[in-house]
Amino acid sequence: MSPVAINFVAAQSGTGKTTVIEKLLPELNDRGLKVAALKGEVHHYDLDIPGKDTWRFARAGAAVAGMTTPEKFILIGSATGGGTTAAIERLHGFDLIIIEGDRKSPRPKIEVIRSAVSKEPLLLEGTIALVTDLPALNLPQPLPLFGLEDAAGLANFIEDRFFKTRRP
Repeated sequence: MSPVAINFVAAQSGTGKTTVIEKLLPELNDRGLKVAALKGEVHHYDLDIPGKDTWRFARAGAAVAGMTTPEKFILIGSATGGGTTAAIERLHGFDLIIIEGDRKSPRPKIEVIRSAVSKEPLLLEGTIALVTDLPALNLPQPLPLFGLEDAAGLANFIEDRFFKTRRP
């Protein structure tokens, strides 16, 4: 079965997406979900240095090149149809992929709103929940609201919405 992919979005940088995801990951892991997390669709970031081994492997025709250490690995692949989509296609065996950013994605979105940065939600198409420190929001449609510190509640929502029917 393909993994569920959810984008965490915000009106601007510094809202707290990374912090929310950081708190959410242990909660999801405790529920037995195998989760991958990606930084989505950054403008440009070159992981591969021209002339180095992985660059040479890719130039020679490797579909994916990478490097490993005893503790970690990183894989680099070409993505003519979009980097996030290409990465998701290669993440078989995961239950959930959390993607930080990529507002234009057609995938479900959870929007993070921190009052010090923004007072109004974007409410992009596909928004399924809001994570905020605002006491009240005037929303055109009802959406689940979670506090910035409510990682357990957000994990429950994700599990109920996407995994109740997948579990034996």
